[in-house]
Amino acid sequence: MPWAVFPEGADFARVVFHATIVVAEVGALWWMTDSLAKAFGASDAARHEAEEARAEAEVLQQQNHEHDDIERNKQAMISERIAAFRDEISAKLDGMGVKVHEMRGSAEELGAVAQDTTGRAASVSDASETASSNVQMVASAAEELSSSIAEISRQVEQTTGIVVKATENAQTSNQKVAGLADAANRIGEVVTLIQAIAEQTNLLALNATIEAARAGEAGKGFAVVAAEVKELATQTSKATEEIGAQISAIQAETKGAVESIGAIAETMDEVNSYTAAIAAAVDEQGAATQEISRNVAEAADGTGRVAANIGGVRESVERTSQSASSMSDATEVLDSEATEMRRAIDNFLKDVAAA
Repeated sequence: MPWAVFPEGADFARVVFHATIVVAEVGALWWMTDSLAKAFGASDAARHEAEEARAEAEVLQQQNHEHDDIERNKQAMISERIAAFRDEISAKLDGMGVKVHEMRGSAEELGAVAQDTTGRAASVSDASETASSNVQMVASAAEELSSSIAEISRQVEQTTGIVVKATENAQTSNQKVAGLADAANRIGEVVTLIQAIAEQTNLLALNATIEAARAGEAGKGFAVVAAEVKELATQTSKATEEIGAQISAIQAETKGAVESIGAIAETMDEVNSYTAAIAAAVDEQGAATQEISRNVAEAADGTGRVAANIGGVRESVERTSQSASSMSDATEVLDSEATEMRRAIDNFLKDVAAA
């Protein structure tokens, strides 16, 4: 349709040439638009990764304030419609230029955010490593404490066994001493009987002496025997008195020993109850220590996972920074191409109008 554009008859080759340029420029514009949309998508994903990394860093550092979510609208709506009219093409190119400048600013800001997030992630990574080391030390200490409590429990069990055995021995000794006291009492009864017999013998010897005196010369021999019997009865009485005194002393000492052994047995019972209470407390402490050790082990695993996640965040932030740099370069190229396209379209339309 060259006659529609050039009513007075223009060169058809010239028209085809300019039309080819327009088609090529439109294709280049479509390519740049698609590249821009992909760059926006990549930058949006990188921004989300940066926000997640910052959130994890804030949680690890236990900060009480929350940073405002970085929201950047990088969706650029570039008109896909390119018409032959100069005003519409100019408007589209102007809009494209504005979006390119916005994209450049967003890329620069995204690069700054990525750099800041990289620093924060590095700080959090160092803190996580330190925390992991400290938790490992606490875990080791908890294991040592658990071992110590187990040893204490074993010693308390041994002590309890010794106390129980000592209590049994004290009870056995108490029974033996009680038997000794009973034997001393029986000996005392025998001594009392001997004392009574000695007194009776002394009385009989006295009667025999009286009867021998009445018999005169005939009773002298009997009188001598009676005197010896009386002397023997007197000695027996003195011996039984001494034995009775010794038996009384033995009974008194035996009574004291029984009371002392009874007190020892009561003390052993109290010690046994105390050791039982200590054993129960040690068992409770052992259970609590094991629970602490388990919790510390879980905390160590958690800090290890956090450190690993922070490493992934740092890699994502680095990729985001690289994408932002690439996007900034792409905006410069796109801006230059848009300027060249505007110039070519203007020249083409001027040539068509002049023809």
